[in-house]
Formats: sequence, C-alpha cells, structure tokens
Amino acid sequence: MANSNQTTVNFQTISQWNNERGSKTSLKNILQNAGNHFQFSFGDESVAQVHVYLSYDSDSQDLSFQVILAEQDTKENTQAVAIASAGQAKQQLPKPANEVGSNPHFIDYATASQRVDDYMNDAKRNKWIDNLFDNNLDVVQAFVVDATDFEPGDVYDCYLGLKDANNSQEIDLIIYNTSDSVLVGVRDMTRPIPPYKPIGGLSRDKFGALDNI
Repeated sequence: MANSNQTTVNFQTISQWNNERGSKTSLKNILQNAGNHFQFSFGDESVAQVHVYLSYDSDSQDLSFQVILAEQDTKENTQAVAIASAGQAKQQLPKPANEVGSNPHFIDYATASQRVDDYMNDAKRNKWIDNLFDNNLDVVQAFVVDATDFEPGDVYDCYLGLKDANNSQEIDLIIYNTSDSVLVGVRDMTRPIPPYKPIGGLSRDKFGALDNI
C-alpha cells in the first residue's frame, strides 16, 4: 500500500554521499559538522523492512537520510517515505519511560546510550573512520531496518551510534519510539550496507536506488 505522505527520492544527494564517503577527510568533516539524529514515521501503513540511505548536499553541507520501503526499492522507484535532515546538533539518547527489562533480544538503554555517546565523541568517531580506511573496509551507504515491530502512525527518532564488532567498532542506528517512549532497537534490527549478503534481502540487487547514481 502506498504511503500518502511519500516524497520524491533525491538521487543526486545519494550520489553525492557515495562520492564523499570515498575520502577520509571528507567523511570526517561531514560527520563532524552534521547532527546525529533524524525522525520519520510510516503514516497509516504497516511495513516489514525499510532502507535508509545516507545523502549529502554539498551546497548546503546537509547530511540527510532517505527512507524507502524495501519492497519498493527498485531502479524504477522514485518514492521515499521520508527525507530527513540530521541538522547540525548532536543529541544524546533520551532515557525511555518504558524499558524492555532483561529481554536478551533487545538493546537496553545503557548499551544504546553508550553507542550514541561513542559516535558523538570526536576521537572515537575519527578512530572508527581511520580503521575503515586503514583496513580497506566498506563505508556505509544505507541501513536496512527491520520494521516489523513498528506501529503505523508512530514517530521514530533515529540516532547514529558506534557498536563494538570484530575487535573494533561499526556504525549503528538506534531507534526510539517517541509515541510510547520505548527503545525499539532489537539487536541486529539495523544493518549497515555494504557489506551485502546473499540472503535476508541484503544482496546488492535489492537496493535499486543505487542503480540511479
């Protein structure tokens, strides 16, 4: 079902991010000057998975995120659920009114907050970037988000974070439901792309927006 609040995908800014992410200096500067937070909602529909593309406008120096339904993400698609700017201010993760307790499948507040704080720390963020380039690792183009637990009409705040992985750190996306003040970031709920995988909707051919840049 189409979302009545959809907007037009900006392939130019997705392409600009793709270009800038290849330069260590550019990547550090963009993430230094940009905020770490954006917001979106799904309107009145239920969805299983979304792709969140990083975008950059070199004229306005604005980092933004384009949310596209995974099932619609083909080369021919021109519709996004939302395009949201990260702004210029970095924000800490708010403490939720409702916590998920000891459920091992969910990120607890302490873990989620630490990931956001690590991203906000200039030294840790730059160390993560240095590690990417020193080891010829992939720089994120998009996030795949499992949205099966999302509620239509609710508003979701998203925060960039850094999580421990393979003796280093990798970028993460922490998601917070503002409607009931609960963290909805199930472990492995979000995955940075690349790297691609042949299963689980993570193969390169599932990201049609990249065919237009």
